[in-house]
Amino acid sequence: MNLSNITIIKEIINDYGLSPSSLNGQNFLVDAMVLQTIIEAAAIKPGENILEIGPGLGVLTAELLMAGAKVMAVEKDRRIFFYLKKRFKGEDALVLVNDDIIKFEDYPQPYRIVANIPYSLTAKIIKKFTSDAVAKPGSMLVMVQKEVGERVCAQPGRLNLLAICAQLYGEPSIVATVPAKAFYPAPKVDSCLLLIDNIQAKTPHRIPDLPKFWRVLHIGFSSPRKQLHNNLMAGLKLSTVEVKELLSSLKINIQARAQELSIGQWVKLSEILSK
Repeated sequence: MNLSNITIIKEIINDYGLSPSSLNGQNFLVDAMVLQTIIEAAAIKPGENILEIGPGLGVLTAELLMAGAKVMAVEKDRRIFFYLKKRFKGEDALVLVNDDIIKFEDYPQPYRIVANIPYSLTAKIIKKFTSDAVAKPGSMLVMVQKEVGERVCAQPGRLNLLAICAQLYGEPSIVATVPAKAFYPAPKVDSCLLLIDNIQAKTPHRIPDLPKFWRVLHIGFSSPRKQLHNNLMAGLKLSTVEVKELLSSLKINIQARAQELSIGQWVKLSEILSK
């Protein structure tokens, strides 16, 4: 079935009542070249476990299976789930699950993620599988909005909470840029293929108090346009003198904003505050 053919896509959508939901971020990949790029970047090993999030019409699912993967595809939309059940009937290497990926935890072990994820859930999915999941993947190869991918890979000066989360546990990089026309319906922005490689089961940094670490981060980024010392004073109820001494001890400019600090500086800052 040629799912890079828009006419066939529209016929399937009409026949099964699968009108794409912008609310759920449903944009179906229809570019065969982009699909090939994903499969090449995934470098599937025969028999390995792949978790696919939001399989849509199954275009990537079919290619993952052809590459020899054992695929678990989690689809929240019941209409699409039943279409996939019919399309892949008898496919022993595929497990279809009708569930919300944010709540679902029963993954095969070990596994990697290869998916065109719903853009509306990008931040939640990245956070879950890098920092929160009980069993983390070895890596994530996911299609995201280009701007989001660039933010995830940002360096000090443009860091944000999502970037820190991804970089604390893994190694993010952009594999390829993907134009909006590669999807149906076409989103308003371009996308990119984001790889978060070497995801660690535990943070490689020695952080004695993770809840405290994230609390300090959230306070620091509470008002990104404000200077960091103002956010720390307000959120931690510290005096101006205390905050200035704290930042000075870490050689952090008193006028710095949260996005300018490195992950290492955030770790040291939270360690001092934990004591």
